[in-house]
Amino acid sequence: MNRTIRAFAIALAALYGLAGSLGVQAQDYPIRPIKLIVPFSAGGPTDVTARSVAQRMGAILGQPVVVDNRTGAGSTLGTDVVAKAPADGYTLLFGTLSLAINATLYPKLPYDTVADFAPVGKVVNTYLVLVTTPSFPANNLKEFVDVLKANPGKYNYGTAGIGSGLHLASEMLNSKVGVQGMHIPYRGNSMVVPALLGGELQYAFLGMDSAVPHLKTGKLRALALTSPQRDVSLPAVPTFTESGVPGFEIGIWMVLEAPKGTPPAIMRKLNDALNRALASSEFSEMASKFAGMVPMGGSTPEATDAFIREEIVRWAPVIKATGAKPE
Repeated sequence: MNRTIRAFAIALAALYGLAGSLGVQAQDYPIRPIKLIVPFSAGGPTDVTARSVAQRMGAILGQPVVVDNRTGAGSTLGTDVVAKAPADGYTLLFGTLSLAINATLYPKLPYDTVADFAPVGKVVNTYLVLVTTPSFPANNLKEFVDVLKANPGKYNYGTAGIGSGLHLASEMLNSKVGVQGMHIPYRGNSMVVPALLGGELQYAFLGMDSAVPHLKTGKLRALALTSPQRDVSLPAVPTFTESGVPGFEIGIWMVLEAPKGTPPAIMRKLNDALNRALASSEFSEMASKFAGMVPMGGSTPEATDAFIREEIVRWAPVIKATGAKPE
């Protein structure tokens, strides 16, 4: 055997050995705790949802799934940690709508939202409700649009900051129905409700869970939901489609992702564990505590990948039209 043939044989043996090693690793996976990066602070709905998923997946996989909150730079810091992690299934990302928004909002990301990740599956969708103060002169969406068209820029609406989901939902509505209010950006969702109750704002999009307590007491008025159908927590409130704005559906979604290149066998195990976790009574009980939260169990990695790509395309023109820049 000459040197060339011998070198080729050694390389081929090494390749088969590597493939066999990866196969064994995938078959035995997981053999140690899994880290779940949540690029948001602890305590909010995203963190609570992630911890519920982690607990159930850990029980199914036989190893702890440990939540690690890595906040900063609009969720890009934590996301980058996962993008650069080994593709072995031991570092995962709990992503949200911000993944799709940041792909356009940030001119230079340290990662590629599509190329650097392997989606495991969808987790939940949470929907928004358009609310006004009780004194606002409109009782339904049509009257709301008529008032704003007659008074452009007169009424204040608030969001969780420029480039946030609430801001872009508001801008999409402005474009869809041809209205314009005065945008007041705040630093976070928690500041919008007090501003509404205090009279600084006249209307806003809110997460349903934030809105429901104040809607039930009459301190706020609901006009329309961004969900595909009415929600049991607000059965009298119509959807935007019912109110004459067809297709205006916006979900603040959450997904589970792994680094690109994670072995298919590990991806299958993760997807199976995720969907079983979402189908559990414990997760359903957790989700029921948040108005407007809908579990999205049963998704596949392929469908989730297509969904994220579609969301990037959907939000890109809205972001560009606003001229929004990262804060």
